[in-house]
Formats: sequence, C-alpha cells, structure tokens
Amino acid sequence: MHPPTPLHLLHWLFPALYFFCAAAPLSLSAEELDDLQTPVPMWSVTYPDGEELLELVRSSLPAVPLQLEAELRVRAPRIDNEPVGRAEVLMWFTDGVGEARYTVRDWFGNEEEELTVIREWNAPPRYTFRTGSPLEEAPLPDLTDAIRQTDLTWGDLTLSFLWWPGARTVGQQSVRGRRCYIVEVPAPSDDFEALSQVRIWIDPSIGMLLRAQSFDADGSRLRTMDARRFRKIDDMWMVSNLEIAQHGGRQRTSLLIHHLSIKEIDAGGTLTADQHDTRL
Repeated sequence: MHPPTPLHLLHWLFPALYFFCAAAPLSLSAEELDDLQTPVPMWSVTYPDGEELLELVRSSLPAVPLQLEAELRVRAPRIDNEPVGRAEVLMWFTDGVGEARYTVRDWFGNEEEELTVIREWNAPPRYTFRTGSPLEEAPLPDLTDAIRQTDLTWGDLTLSFLWWPGARTVGQQSVRGRRCYIVEVPAPSDDFEALSQVRIWIDPSIGMLLRAQSFDADGSRLRTMDARRFRKIDDMWMVSNLEIAQHGGRQRTSLLIHHLSIKEIDAGGTLTADQHDTRL
C-alpha cells in the first residue's frame, strides 16, 4: 500500500471531524431510540465490504485544521437540560503526523481533563492524558469510562472505532428514512477491553455515520450515540447536537457544538489566526 497524500492522511487521522460534517439535515424520534434492539434486517443478499464502508466514512471527513467548542448538558427525570461542563476539540496535521486534543472544562471554563491523540500512517495511536488544575500528565484512563457525570466517554468523543480493523457488514436498515448499511467492528483488546464491538449505521449515499452503538463483553448494548441536529455553514452541513444515551438508563447527554473555527498553519507548523469563525 502506498502512503496517502497529506489530504487523504488528514481524513484518516481525525475521527472526531466526522460528526461535524454531513450532506443533509436529519432528526431522530424517541421511538427510534427505544427500538434499537430489533433484529438486524437482512434486506439483500450481498453487501459492500465493511472495511470499504469505513474507508468511505473516513474519506468524507473535511481536511482542515479545526477547533470546536461545545457544551455538555444532561437531561434526566427532574433535570431539564442541566449544563455540566464544556468541551473543546482542536485538531491539525503537520509533517505526516496528525494531532487531536480533547479538553474538558468545568462550566466556568477551567480545564479539568485533556486527552491528546497522535496518529501516524500505519501506526497505532499514541495517547497522552492530563488532569488536575493546573493540568498535569497522568495515567491514561479507561477510554470506555464516562466523562464527568455524563454518558459520554473518551472513546465516543474520539470516534476511535472508525479505525478498528475487522469490520464486516451484517445488514441494512432504514434510519430516519435513509437506507443505511450496518457495520459491526470488534473492539481491540488494548484500550477498549470493556467492549466487545461497536455497531455502526452508515448512509452510503453521503458517506456518513448516522448512529453508533457500543456493546459490552457479554454482548449487551451499552450506549447509543446519534447526530440530532444540523446547520449548514457555507457548503457544509455541520452537526450542532450529538446525543448519547445509556441503555436502560433514564439520563441522556447532549454535546451541543456552538462555535467552530477553521485554523491556519504557518510554515513552522504552528496554528495561527482563524481563517473562518462561526457561531452555531
């Protein structure tokens, strides 16, 4: 296999970019969230290869240095969309190396936790974790553990499952009126040993992931993540609301993206002034 071009490599490096670009606005009903245990329908005899479908999703990612700012809010009985923190995603690519930094802050903007992921072509990801005030390097947490008092995990935030090997297509199903292939990806044993697999719904017409479910070691469903709301920015549909729900739980977490900045990189590889700045 030949190494990719810088543009293609940037697509490959940054899973979190995926959920922030789409081709059409979508919505999700409460009935669909409650009906995710139905058997996988087998509507056709042959399906596209699972690895090729994941590559289709990765190749649809925007190829720009990007910064995203978001709010974390929780809904539960007697809790109406309560703010519990803020999140920031900063990602860029220089000299064949991609870096993405995920920072969780309290509601007042103080840094509390930070995960950095570095990806190189044909190499496993490298993680650095910092916590405390001020932030200091600490052991890597379980990437399947919840962040703060939310339903969101570091694995959800980074969408690492888009890069796991062994994907296979197991069926197709209509999601909000769009035909999707269902791809199952076994979880790697190193950083995600609490999971057995992730099931992904991919719309092949736009190369987009519409839904993802994670399963524990016994094969029971743990969480469902859905893109809930979109807004068109220039020629791109940007996701402004992700919802994550624990199976059997009464709480739901929303990641509400409210600010997007497209960055520039100077000749020395340093992020400089915003090229594009938008409030969502």
